[in-house]
Amino acid sequence: MSYGQYRNSGIYLLGNYAQALEKYETTKPIRGREVECRPLGHRNRPHFSIDKDKTTGDILCYECGYHSGRPVASITFRPNGEVYLCPYWTSVSAAGFIYDVLGVYAKIFDGDVIISLGTGSYRVNRKGITIKRDEKSKYEVVNHVPQVVHAIKRKETNIVRSKYSEFRNFLSGFIKLRGSARVTTEELEEIFGFTIKEVPYGEMGNTYTSRTVNKPSMVFSKPEDMQNLFNLIASDDPADRFKAAVMICSEAYVWRSTEQLAFNTLDKCILAHHKAEVFECKEVSAGQVIKDRYSWAF
Repeated sequence: MSYGQYRNSGIYLLGNYAQALEKYETTKPIRGREVECRPLGHRNRPHFSIDKDKTTGDILCYECGYHSGRPVASITFRPNGEVYLCPYWTSVSAAGFIYDVLGVYAKIFDGDVIISLGTGSYRVNRKGITIKRDEKSKYEVVNHVPQVVHAIKRKETNIVRSKYSEFRNFLSGFIKLRGSARVTTEELEEIFGFTIKEVPYGEMGNTYTSRTVNKPSMVFSKPEDMQNLFNLIASDDPADRFKAAVMICSEAYVWRSTEQLAFNTLDKCILAHHKAEVFECKEVSAGQVIKDRYSWAF
């Protein structure tokens, strides 16, 4: 049973621009809609729709969220034979839509939609990808942009890590003195303060009280966040180092916070802060999809 049959979308495969144009021209709009809507599949599934760009002649196939109405994915058939795929969200639904419309196998891997063609597998991120049938009527990628993954430079990484041996000892002592790496919300509020605000919800003017800790953000991929943390680490004031240790331990907490988790978080912070020194880029061969182990730093 195909994916399209499984979710009962009613979408028939569209093999080229001519078939997509015919589908658009032979599909009657749903009556009573302020904005014209031509269903791509079953008429009671209007979140799958087909449209035409009157300027370019492109045929546009959409999937929108069933309740939200927001676009999930789009497939554009162009008169020159190109097909442009764009998943607005990395989701199983977006991958299923590609399979429903084109018959191209798609799945989710490493934060992207992956499509499988005769020439290999390719990432389809939110920037989209353009494919076209070759002389054998098989899809191939047009203007392929090589994927790049990051690898660690061992020598440079060891040098950078050694610069923070003193703070590692400080962090170890901090955890041993407390007997745990866990940091409570009460401690975070006492150290960094908190903000209370009324947040509206619903259509009746109701509100609820939101209480948020003012702990500085610690997103590995944001240089400003890492710089703020390492300013505290480099400070001669023990209070600043204490704050840095608290931030690292609180970020390491998942189900239970351990010393090793805290050190792992510190190491990721070090790598992210010095990413220009410790990482190198390696190009992935066309048709191959490799997980970027260090994408969190970029």
